[in-house]
Amino acid sequence: MGIEARQLGEVLPALSGQTAETASNLPSTTRLLTIEELHSLPERLDDAALALVSDTASIMLPELPPCEPGYLAECLQLLAEMPRSKAGRQSGELQVLAFKRVLRGFPKRAITFLVDEALKGAHGSKFLPSTVECLAILEKWKRNDPAALAKRHAQLLAIRERQARFDDAMTRLAAGEASQAEIDAMPEQWKSVGETRSYLWRHEDGSYSARVRREAAA
Repeated sequence: MGIEARQLGEVLPALSGQTAETASNLPSTTRLLTIEELHSLPERLDDAALALVSDTASIMLPELPPCEPGYLAECLQLLAEMPRSKAGRQSGELQVLAFKRVLRGFPKRAITFLVDEALKGAHGSKFLPSTVECLAILEKWKRNDPAALAKRHAQLLAIRERQARFDDAMTRLAAGEASQAEIDAMPEQWKSVGETRSYLWRHEDGSYSARVRREAAA
């Protein structure tokens, strides 16, 4: 399926009454899924599984605690060992104060990432990065705590399942196998794509019906 279908499948809701074989391997609980539970799921998800996966994908992650002052001071000391540009040498103390003000709210893992990347010259210079360059480096950091890993993996699973359902629907429409009830239950965007691909007729009242019949597709 092309880019058009891939984009639609990623953002559209799941098709009700999906006929493809699906399976669920979920614990009997309403809590959000852990990364281990997400990895244990089968390739295809039923509606209940997709709902739980979608809930996990949409959670607001809890904020990580800010870096301890002592560890931040150690990291700033490491950064201070880097060579400084002429402007940096002239405003060294102010630069340290600016670093503390800008970085004090970031979690420990983010500060560690910043120091590692700065020492490698990720900001494109051998000199001590400015506060703006530090923030640019931190934008590349991704949380890897269990909650964040579960959220990212759940997002991928939800996208994959919705894409698969979209592809299944288009395949059934192309083969003339979709019933009128299936067509009626499809999201409007899917039906619009079906019309564009000459799988469906759109009527004046806004309803759709199959343009491809099983006999014609055979």
